[in-house]
Order: sequence, then C-alpha cells, then structure tokens
Amino acid sequence: MAAILFGAVVAVERVFGFQYRSRLEKLALVAIPTLFYACHVTYLSLGSFDYGYNMIAGVVVGVSSNIVWMYWALKNWRIRAYAWKVAFLVIAISAAMALELFDFPPWKWILDAHSLWHAATIPLVALFYSFVMDDIRTEIKAGKGKQSLD
Repeated sequence: MAAILFGAVVAVERVFGFQYRSRLEKLALVAIPTLFYACHVTYLSLGSFDYGYNMIAGVVVGVSSNIVWMYWALKNWRIRAYAWKVAFLVIAISAAMALELFDFPPWKWILDAHSLWHAATIPLVALFYSFVMDDIRTEIKAGKGKQSLD
C-alpha cells in the first residue's frame, strides 16, 4: 500500500504542478496520504487482517492514480511525443491488475494469478523509467528543470 500511495502522490504532484504550490499545499499532499497510510496499517494490525478491505483500498488508490496519469496523457497527447507511454502503462497495469482481482488457483501447481500479475508488471518498469526520463528531459529543455541529466 505504501508504494501505491507514493505512486499516487507522485502522479498528483507531477500532473497538477505541486512544485509551484504553497508550502501548506505541499504539506497536505504528503500529510493526507501519510495519515491515511497510518490509519490503514493501524486498522489492519488490530484484530484479524481484513484482506478484502486491503484489496479495495489498494484498488481505489491505484485506480485514482491511473485516472490522474490518463488525464495527463490525454492533455499532453499532441505536445509530448512520449505521452503514449503513460497511457499504455495505465492500460497495461489495469489489465495486469485483473489477474490480481480475478484470482484463480495454480495451474499444475506452477502458475497462479498472483504470480502472473507480478510477471506482467516486470516489463512495465522499463517503460515507466523511459517515460520519466523523457519527461525530465522535456522539462529541462523547457527551462523548468534545474540541472542537466547528461
């Protein structure tokens, strides 16, 4: 859940330009998810672990993050040639998430939905890295970055 929340914070910060916001807004961007995470972990730690709640919370945060990234991709489709990468990532991650949500028992005691979910996400890391690097280079060329990557 921490990684999913952090990803959502990064998406909101990047898409809505929190680097240009007030100190209070920046604090809220970090404090609200941190408080949610603390409450989430506390709730799951008291009594029995509620897998259903944990899954729903993860899906809600993940889908919210995907919506933010898709908004960015659609907004930037014509002006940033690499916008397709994040749109593809949203679609691919959503498809891979279906493996996690619609679990099935192991096939021949070898592969199950959870293992395929993890396998499906492996190649997406390289594509996300490529998107991030393209975006950073574009921001630096536009004068929004503070230093060179090369």
